[in-house]
Amino acid sequence: MHLGVLHAGNQTQADIHRPIGAVAVAVAVAVAIVSRERVLASLNVVFLSRAVTLAEAKQRYVSELQTAAREMVTALESESAPDRAKED
Repeated sequence: MHLGVLHAGNQTQADIHRPIGAVAVAVAVAVAIVSRERVLASLNVVFLSRAVTLAEAKQRYVSELQTAAREMVTALESESAPDRAKED
């Protein structure tokens, strides 16, 4: 199992309550769910940077996202193990 952390910042104009021309900054932290060298999915938390800084988000969410990803990979691999045994 491989776990990595991806964090990125994106700018959007999706907040319709802001003045015309204003830009809301969306920031995200993400953890890939990887099993048998294949990326299956990712867990992401997206928020406005005015609410939480990227540093705060990494501190708050990355560990929990990694734990959840590990649990998902473990569950997926244990469910697929009997299927692989049937194929052999």
